[in-house]
Amino acid sequence: MISIWTYIGILSLWGLRYDASAEEPVAMVVSVSGRVEWREGGRSSWKLATKGLQLFQGYELRTGLLSRAIIVFVADGSRVLVNEDTELTVEARGLGRVPRPTSRLRMFMGEVYSKVRPDREFEIETPVSVASVRGTEFDLSHDAELELTELIVVDGLVELSNILGRALAGVYMRTSARRGEPPTPPDTLSQRQVRDKISWTERVEPKWRLNLIPEGEGRVPAGGTLEVLIQAVSPRTGQVDRNCRVTLYPLSVDLPGLLFSTDGGRTWAQAPVMRLERGEGRFILRGDKEGAAHITATGPDCAPGETTIVVASKKGRKVIELEYLDEEGKERRLRIELEE
Repeated sequence: MISIWTYIGILSLWGLRYDASAEEPVAMVVSVSGRVEWREGGRSSWKLATKGLQLFQGYELRTGLLSRAIIVFVADGSRVLVNEDTELTVEARGLGRVPRPTSRLRMFMGEVYSKVRPDREFEIETPVSVASVRGTEFDLSHDAELELTELIVVDGLVELSNILGRALAGVYMRTSARRGEPPTPPDTLSQRQVRDKISWTERVEPKWRLNLIPEGEGRVPAGGTLEVLIQAVSPRTGQVDRNCRVTLYPLSVDLPGLLFSTDGGRTWAQAPVMRLERGEGRFILRGDKEGAAHITATGPDCAPGETTIVVASKKGRKVIELEYLDEEGKERRLRIELEE
């Protein structure tokens, strides 16, 4: 007879194994162009993704319009190019239980192009089908409105299946599946048709890298102003691209109360839209609340740029606020200003 302590021990060991596997990253973001966001799954809030971000089991990733990303799975090096307007979840089947977990994506909408090593398995699930491969290159897209998944194979063999049937597609073949229907028999495309279909993969790498350069040391007294220069740098030359003309997405900032001006201080907004001309743009910020502000700039075909601004107390003066109860039990507040 097994004692209750044996059961507890088994559950404890299972829990430890689960926690250990949960700490292993499944994939990593190696390139970001435009506005790419991630979250831990469920109802957590979306956050901006940057190059080097580790994606753990069940993490979700989404790209906005004119935005793309590249992720690489840790276990096998499978490389996935993510097109604009795509939403997916990264997984590894068997993570923490088998020596070689199967890299896996669940794609709710959008398009990806995958390169898988010859000796490794890889799966992509959409709402209407599953694409299963072993060492190949292929493009898979899913239209959420039409509930249509389309597969185009560039190299190797890919099986597209659902509960109603399956189809095996080879090089330069296309098959598709709709909800409530089996996959269609594969048809053969010309090399030009395939090249046109996957031409978006040539635009995944960002054209520019955004640099945010605050004046001084990036410190501003509360109530004061500070200017920040944004530059669009070519990754190829390392220089500001004077041919760059692009409208950025609204700035992202994590410190409440900051205001921004893009017209020299005439008007102020919480989330301004910046326009870069000849590869540069400037904005002025102002904040009354002390703290560190992490500011991120993103834009079409741009790798995100970040900087940290410190809003400090006014020079020569510190403010201390105390809350207390008086003799009658009423809440009181005492404000003390100290000269340095």
